[in-house]
Amino acid sequence: SDQGQYLLLSSSYTNQQSVVAVIQSETFPSTSTSGRCLTFWYVLRGNQLGRVDVNISTSQNTYMIWSLGS
Repeated sequence: SDQGQYLLLSSSYTNQQSVVAVIQSETFPSTSTSGRCLTFWYVLRGNQLGRVDVNISTSQNTYMIWSLGS
């Protein structure tokens, strides 16, 4: 909603070498060339930091539009 949300993802409680979390939004209708604005904040902390990827998916393809991390 326009009021925002809060989500915490933690890999502290697993002994796996690699943990993948996927957060998926609702499906938005197509936009004009002006598009949409997505704002989010993130914190990566710990000794073995992973990465954050932001993707846009259509019915036919997925495009990575931003990435940070190793």
